[in-house]
Amino acid sequence: MLIPTPPNGANDAIEESVAAVTPKAEPPQDQSPGFDGRSPKTLAAALCQRLLSVTNIKTIVLLAAIGASVGFCAFGFGIRPKLEAYVGQNRLSWKLRYWLQWTMIGGVMVSLVAAGALWLRTRRTQPQTAALWTRRLAPLTGLAFLPTLTDSRVWQGNELAILVLVNLFSLTILKSIVTSQDAALRLSVSPKPRSVLLIRVSCFLERQATFWGRQQKLPLLTVFAGVAVYAVYFSFHTIQTHYRLGTQSFDLALEDNLVWNAVNGGPLFKMSPFGGPDATHAGNHQTYFAFVIGLIYRFFPGPQTLLIVQAVLMGAAAIPLFYLGRSRLGPWSAAAIAWLYLLYPPLHGAALYDFHYLPLGTVFLWAALAFVEARRPLLMVLSIVLAASVREDVNAMMAVLGLLLIVEGKHVPAGLLFTAIGGLAFGILKFVVMPRYTGGHQSFVHQYQDLVPKGGAGYPAVLVTIFTNPVYTLKTLLEGDKLIYVLQIFTPLAFFPLRRAVGFLGCLVGFFFTLLSTRYPPQIQISFQYTTYWTTFLFVLLVNNLSWVRTTLDTTHKNLSRAYLAVVVCATMVCSYQYGALLETRNTRGGFGQYRFGLKPEDHERHRQVYELIGLVPNDAKIVASELLVPHVSSRKDAYTLRTGYFDAEYALFEMPTHGDEGRALKPALASGTFGVVAIRGNYALAKRRHPSTKNGLVLDRIHGD
Repeated sequence: MLIPTPPNGANDAIEESVAAVTPKAEPPQDQSPGFDGRSPKTLAAALCQRLLSVTNIKTIVLLAAIGASVGFCAFGFGIRPKLEAYVGQNRLSWKLRYWLQWTMIGGVMVSLVAAGALWLRTRRTQPQTAALWTRRLAPLTGLAFLPTLTDSRVWQGNELAILVLVNLFSLTILKSIVTSQDAALRLSVSPKPRSVLLIRVSCFLERQATFWGRQQKLPLLTVFAGVAVYAVYFSFHTIQTHYRLGTQSFDLALEDNLVWNAVNGGPLFKMSPFGGPDATHAGNHQTYFAFVIGLIYRFFPGPQTLLIVQAVLMGAAAIPLFYLGRSRLGPWSAAAIAWLYLLYPPLHGAALYDFHYLPLGTVFLWAALAFVEARRPLLMVLSIVLAASVREDVNAMMAVLGLLLIVEGKHVPAGLLFTAIGGLAFGILKFVVMPRYTGGHQSFVHQYQDLVPKGGAGYPAVLVTIFTNPVYTLKTLLEGDKLIYVLQIFTPLAFFPLRRAVGFLGCLVGFFFTLLSTRYPPQIQISFQYTTYWTTFLFVLLVNNLSWVRTTLDTTHKNLSRAYLAVVVCATMVCSYQYGALLETRNTRGGFGQYRFGLKPEDHERHRQVYELIGLVPNDAKIVASELLVPHVSSRKDAYTLRTGYFDAEYALFEMPTHGDEGRALKPALASGTFGVVAIRGNYALAKRRHPSTKNGLVLDRIHGD
């Protein structure tokens, strides 16, 4: 049988085919112990080389920080009853200190072992997985701060330290969130297979994000709910404070009497508790908004109405803030910012101290900005008019908001309108109209007394000092109380409003009206209404800066705006818990001191005693009363504050013992028989002009003029 001969070149093809299907002989491997056939010595050298790289050193440090933070957090919550003494006085047993050290070391070791195990498992296919997951978990480094920052007992006496700690916490969270976002992006494009559980969880989260992202009305409803909670909460507690005789003549009775006279046809801005039957408030403030409040007050007269109006309007400012942010940031981010405003601690103190017009201006200023964004000119003009009517200094804020609009460059015509109306109205009211009621003197210059040079007078003299003696001015600014005040204002927002230079323009009003003041503590305390000079601008700057980050920086770093917003949320929550009034009330201040929530049995008894005496006074009678009692009788034409004199009062309602100016005014009137005691209820008494003085001896020894 003849065997055909392959054609030329066929043998080479056959050999190549056979070689392709024939397994190649494996080279001899090192049979010594070790991974990948390498000896332990070779493997150790490779590992050391990897560990000493810059990237791996950073990963190891981050792992150690995560482990130590988790350990410290666990230990801190474990010794929570002793945390106050540990943080404030460094009192902790040595046994517990050793436990703290070993807990942190244990956390570091666990994190290193876990990362090492993950690296060994994925080193062949995905050698960077362990490092990426370490960066993904970077926000856990913030856990170390939580035991201290979630314990309100450590605030008292440690205010500056806690505020600095919150800022360090914010910086840590910001850096760690950015790191985590970057790692998440790199992990999302990784080709490595995932478990069925992880796939299901990821799909569930994506579905939820899509569902909630499509909700357009729900974010607004959450804002309305927040406004309702705020209004009810602060209305309830301020009315409760009024019930227990915790409000004052200066300022609740002043404003109540002014609105009563405005509604009942009295002289413009008549304010009898301020200084007698002819006293007017026109030289101190121009509050034409009193006539707007009068539309409600006519049907519901009394100081309680003012407290409710204040709480409602302060809370309602969250609504235009939401609309302002929605067009730039989306509905959910805007809702988050609105809630941050409601939780902002400096807002709470202003709402808890009697009644003031200044905080009412924010809602109308923000409404004007929102209508500018929505291109609703008529509603914008109406909001401007209402804002201008609130108080003369609200016009100064309007002018600076206009400057912000001009600098931002988006709504220059509206900015020019804001600046022109606000600047003109403030200048005319403050420097032309108001001095006519004070004999040519400018009101409240005493709040800047150290900046008025000898021989000078008025605000021009203050400006002369500021611009010609900056070293002295700087000395008045560098005070511990002012530093704490600035930190209390900016820390809840993580200083983010100052992310751009334009933020300092928004600080102009607050700087002049609060930080430049000298020897006038209320202006540098967050428990007074003056925080409005900051709040009105900082949240507008927050929206503007987040919008700027989203349109400029998010292109190079995805979701950086969300990272900033998350940091502000964390900082606000911590600060609101530490010294706010909604999440925790241990450190809440309102006015001149610690704010007391709730009622005690003796509060009801005092209220009953006072109102039994008030029931003996005709509704239209002129009356003089002690500081804490005037708000309960101020809804009439004439109600005087005892420490300023009794003038032509027919009745005197006073608390005993009586000291100071009140005692000096009252004792001669009772001793001479000008007033006779009508009735006594506990520590309170009612006297009437030309009434028999047979009971005067029962109270004279409790009235002192010292």
